[in-house]
Amino acid sequence: MKTYILTLFVLSASIRSVKSDFPSDCQPNRIKGEPCYVFSSFAANFSDAEAHCRNNGGLLVIVKTEEVQEEIVKLISSSNDYLIHSWVWIGISNRNSEEDYIYSDGSKMAGVDYRNWASGQPRDLYMSSDESNQACIFISPYTFEWYNDRCTKENRFICQFLECNIYDITVKNGKYDECHSNYLMPVGSTILMQCQEGYILKGKADIKCEDVDKWSHMPECLKGCSLPPSFPNANLAAMKDHYVIGNTALYACEEGYVSKTNPERSHFIITCSSNSKWTPPESGCANVKIYSIKGVEVMTNDFVKLSCDVQKQSNKSSGLYTWLKDSIDLSNTQLEYNLDSTGDLILYENSTENISGLYTCFAIGKILIPGATVYDVKRTGDNRCDDIFSSNKETHYIYKEGAAALLQCPHPSSYSGFHWFKDGEFYPLNDEHVLYPDGSLYIRHVKFSDQGTYTCMMTLKDTFCTKNITAEVKVITTTGSICGKPSTSTLHPWTVSLWWKDEIAPFCYGALIYENWVLTTAQCLSGLYRKRKLNIFVRFGSDPMKDISSGGNLVNDIIDIPVITVKIHPLYSKKMSVNDVGFVKLKEPVQFSSTIRPICVPEIDITAKIPCVEKPPLTGLASGWGKLERNNIEGITLKEENMTLIPHGVCFPTETHYMDKVLCFKKTNGTLETFAGDHGSPLEVLWNDRVYLLGVLSWGSRISQLGEYDYYTKVSSYFPWISSFLEEE
Repeated sequence: MKTYILTLFVLSASIRSVKSDFPSDCQPNRIKGEPCYVFSSFAANFSDAEAHCRNNGGLLVIVKTEEVQEEIVKLISSSNDYLIHSWVWIGISNRNSEEDYIYSDGSKMAGVDYRNWASGQPRDLYMSSDESNQACIFISPYTFEWYNDRCTKENRFICQFLECNIYDITVKNGKYDECHSNYLMPVGSTILMQCQEGYILKGKADIKCEDVDKWSHMPECLKGCSLPPSFPNANLAAMKDHYVIGNTALYACEEGYVSKTNPERSHFIITCSSNSKWTPPESGCANVKIYSIKGVEVMTNDFVKLSCDVQKQSNKSSGLYTWLKDSIDLSNTQLEYNLDSTGDLILYENSTENISGLYTCFAIGKILIPGATVYDVKRTGDNRCDDIFSSNKETHYIYKEGAAALLQCPHPSSYSGFHWFKDGEFYPLNDEHVLYPDGSLYIRHVKFSDQGTYTCMMTLKDTFCTKNITAEVKVITTTGSICGKPSTSTLHPWTVSLWWKDEIAPFCYGALIYENWVLTTAQCLSGLYRKRKLNIFVRFGSDPMKDISSGGNLVNDIIDIPVITVKIHPLYSKKMSVNDVGFVKLKEPVQFSSTIRPICVPEIDITAKIPCVEKPPLTGLASGWGKLERNNIEGITLKEENMTLIPHGVCFPTETHYMDKVLCFKKTNGTLETFAGDHGSPLEVLWNDRVYLLGVLSWGSRISQLGEYDYYTKVSSYFPWISSFLEEE
């Protein structure tokens, strides 16, 4: 074991002013790419220290290597504050496990080799649900060895921050939202890049902080033009993501039209000029002579040959040809065809796209032939392959989101190729979607968007017949994929009510955060409530009060599931109104639907870390059925109210113990005419296109009908405690 020695000096009685802890006061001589370590200027118990780090976008320091230990020693040793000579919390505890210590990021110590225990450590402490008997680790400021002790003791602590510097984003002629006040952005956050006027973006606009001082990529802002304009009777041949100076756009005129600027051509080109404008501006298409229209019939699963006789008609020669179907280039359709050197087209009928339509041949060379023969192709009702194939039964697959899928395509020995389609559209192949040699389609990680109808189309050798095999794929969604996604049929599909059996009104509310876990307040589950836990059930659905006014009969979308486990925070204090958070575990997982969905649980303090949102005060949305009394419940429907975040200094001018545990909100309209919540009801906010749970209602105006504010348990402060249970699932 490596021994650290610190020589102590007697300091004068004067104390230097304490600097701001977060997030810029990193260790001296920090090297780019290293985590930022910050030494706190005050003492706190382990839970509060952990919450303080997390709410500022960091973690209680994780010491897994000797190199990190040495950085911590340097940081402690460099302080000239005499308060340093107290124990220092690091991010290791066994509060959530009797068998093993875990780090503040949730990983287990069992898989890590490095230790720096003092002699006789760690001590065996009796484990219970009371955190006063649970073990957390601190560093001695004298020997820098590790000791364990009760987590309720107050020590100073060290936070580590994994962040990227926003000033490392160097995109010439680019800009991001100027209201980014935090120049350090936490790992996992994104910056939206835009370009100055007259420039276009090349690359993804979302730049993500992937690791310490490591941004995902740097897009470019290039001098260029907006997307090509539309012209009457003209079709853009191909669209690019961006156009820089000198790029061109090719348009093909519809049948019966030629270029306005060059009547000998049936196409025209515009160019992105140095002033970021498209030239020439007078481009477009004008009328052209059509030599003849011929009618052609083709059987299903047959083929037809169309001759490009424009050379004979015009008596001019050309070396390049293009065919349009209903004014669309064949290359932009899903039709199967072959084009030979003379311009003749062999067109294969298939079920992917209707072959019927008007087909036009143009000869394109140095001189474009201003005219063409048009073929009016119609498909008959006969099918050449009816006698070859028998009908196939549809196969049904069910996959859980994230699992691997294998869709098989049984085939005879004489086949020439496979194609897969999803919901009638050609299915793209890539690293995630792989076509095996036997025609099977392999999907590495199934997503909810993969749900649908799949068709394997095989072409038999020596025929123009194809065989289609259809499979229906259903994807079972998971919490991570669907959490916080708004529903079109229900306002708040995660808001639930907690009931006792044989009662006619709920006693509390909560929020669904996992398929079998509901988050609520500790006061809902402590005391008498907890003793009666086996008589509790959770009600889900669009309006769980409907059954009351319908004679006790549940409506179709209402689901009741019994509770088998009740958990409250070990440091919950009813007297102090802190740590007011708890869980109920359902007897069986609830199936997600349009009326039942989980809400996302934030890992960081959204109120502090959403860039550019807090110039106006942050607003959230409260939901619930109001203050329910047994004699006043008929006709009550789900309500929602806009709530405005109030600074802690206004709500809690002296109570500092609420700082990282409670959020203070006030109704945006300033009235108290309705009550959209009761104990445990959720407060939510939209962030990154998902709805997140900011808090659960603990006490305040809408419960007691007294006072001006409502107080919500701050969910992000308890993420480590919450996640420790979810990880067991």
